[in-house]
Amino acid sequence: MKRIKVKSIVSLLAILLAFFAVFTTGVGVEDTNTLAILHVNDAHGVIEDFDRVSWYKHNLEEKYDEILLVSAGDSFTGNPVEDEYVIDGKT
Repeated sequence: MKRIKVKSIVSLLAILLAFFAVFTTGVGVEDTNTLAILHVNDAHGVIEDFDRVSWYKHNLEEKYDEILLVSAGDSFTGNPVEDEYVIDGKT
């Protein structure tokens, strides 16, 4: 019985939160900008495909006002064994 009440209350709160988020966002705002967020993760220092990310970003610049390019880190491994490991004949 208590479990049903808790679920009902949580569901009601979620619906109210969604309602207020939808209907109060941008109230009275006349000028808005669009934002695209691009995310890169675990590059491990391999930058061969970054030209694709650049190409994608430049194409999105025509559609969006602002573009945020975020890298979650791990750009360098910091491990001498992995840094010297040969991939496709390249170090």
